[in-house]
Amino acid sequence: MATTNELGSILKFDSEIALRMRDSVSKSLDKMFVGPRGALTRLHYDAGDAHGWLGQVEGRKLFVFYPPSASPMLYPIEDSHASVDPLEPDYDRFPLFREAQSRARVCVLNPGEVVLCPRRWWHYAVALDTSVTVMRNWYNVNTNAQALVEQICSTIKQTVDNRAKGSVPRNEASR
Repeated sequence: MATTNELGSILKFDSEIALRMRDSVSKSLDKMFVGPRGALTRLHYDAGDAHGWLGQVEGRKLFVFYPPSASPMLYPIEDSHASVDPLEPDYDRFPLFREAQSRARVCVLNPGEVVLCPRRWWHYAVALDTSVTVMRNWYNVNTNAQALVEQICSTIKQTVDNRAKGSVPRNEASR
């Protein structure tokens, strides 16, 4: 498998574009969440049409999942975020959410456990204890590779556009 720099050479990208691809695409796939009891992650699905897994390192965390088919009942406010709070729903403002509740899947993740979150599945999380959670997004050729290609193309376009505007020094990435 080619590295990002090798891929850039193969595709005739200069080192700046190859490094920006590595920094913005690859590094954005790994995350660590550290927080006190009660820390929460609002209802959303992972950006970039990515699959994800979440592994619990310390403490316990409650997860609430909704399938993509529940999207209209979750009152999306942006591409991947929802208005409703699954643990304290306002049924006057969000009446369709009652139907979504029947589609919810709930689990408590304990240290050493991992949960899979397929692409476009909505999820909400709240730490039941002081908590450390690690996460990794990924792409698969059979399900969401096109989204990764689009993300890479967007990164390249942004870098080229910024260079054309003079807002990114040509050799900034090679410092």
